[in-house]
Amino acid sequence: MKVIHVNLQKDWRGGEQQLAYLLQSLRQKKVEQILICRENSSLEEFAKKENIEYKSINNKLFNKLGNLIMLYNLIKSRGIDIIHCHESKGHSLALFTKIFFNYNSKIILHRRVIFPIKGFLSKKIKYSSKFINEIICVSKAVEKSVKNSTGYKNTIVIPDMIDTNFIYENKKFLNANYRISDKILIGYIAALTFEKDHFTFLNTAKLLLKKNHNLHFVIIGDGDNRQKLTQYALDLQISENVTFTGFIENAKKIIPEIDILLFTSTEEGLGSTILDFFLAKKPVVCVKNGGSEDIVFNHKTGFICEKGDSDALANNVDFILKNPIITKEIVENAYNFVNEKFSIEVVTNQTLNCYSRNIPVEK
Repeated sequence: MKVIHVNLQKDWRGGEQQLAYLLQSLRQKKVEQILICRENSSLEEFAKKENIEYKSINNKLFNKLGNLIMLYNLIKSRGIDIIHCHESKGHSLALFTKIFFNYNSKIILHRRVIFPIKGFLSKKIKYSSKFINEIICVSKAVEKSVKNSTGYKNTIVIPDMIDTNFIYENKKFLNANYRISDKILIGYIAALTFEKDHFTFLNTAKLLLKKNHNLHFVIIGDGDNRQKLTQYALDLQISENVTFTGFIENAKKIIPEIDILLFTSTEEGLGSTILDFFLAKKPVVCVKNGGSEDIVFNHKTGFICEKGDSDALANNVDFILKNPIITKEIVENAYNFVNEKFSIEVVTNQTLNCYSRNIPVEK
């Protein structure tokens, strides 16, 4: 089996981490693969470091035709079976190469976001079964969004993977760098954007602090809403109990210091942060946001309620604090769940099965 992976993002985000896991895992399984990435991108640096075969391209307008020719020549010379597109720009490159040169390799798309697909050309061409062989969706909610907004039917749900061998080390990073007092820490790791709904997080904090003064709330991440959120915490008169850390490189390292994840995002393809907390054996309280409903089962792997419902969120946090024995059982369920369903090995095998059924059997 011969596979080209296409991802033209510059920075390293969740999708790029998922691709990195897949590249490393497929290499162990002796799959021949090539990465097409952007020049001077984080993925190019990763490929160099990991000695993964790659070709980097300049995706500016005047290079577009040259990129199509390069991809077609690579497909033809290497006898590529599968083109796996991991984001929108890579999708466009593979699609227009197909339209111009009509190659036989099969195109697999990976869809990680829950937002509906808009635009006539996107619906009729980019997501046409004439060009696209299958779409991998990371959750049932993403699959529903794809089907409802495009009419495309040939989809499969394969979740994001998590490194279940990752070892968490409690190095007291937050205490050392932000002088957070020795209280129960309730945290949230997310970019400070509208859909992450940190306002509900802060409203919930206000309710909890009325009943329990031994709590501190920490928001990890940065974004356009930082000033508004800082002011909102002041308006709620809880600013002394809330720490905004800004962006933290490799934020997973601070999970051992957080006692409870309070995840208020209103739209998620899956919610890999939740999986990280499951693996660290930390209790999770979240809202129904699409992807979370595939992984958080109420009072089984975590606690879940409606979007924006600060009262319900506060009640769930309060339940965790008052019922340690039940909470420990739920946390263990979540830990076992993530190991059984989301390991690199399990998800890689599901991806390989997707590749295999799209490759014609030679007669």
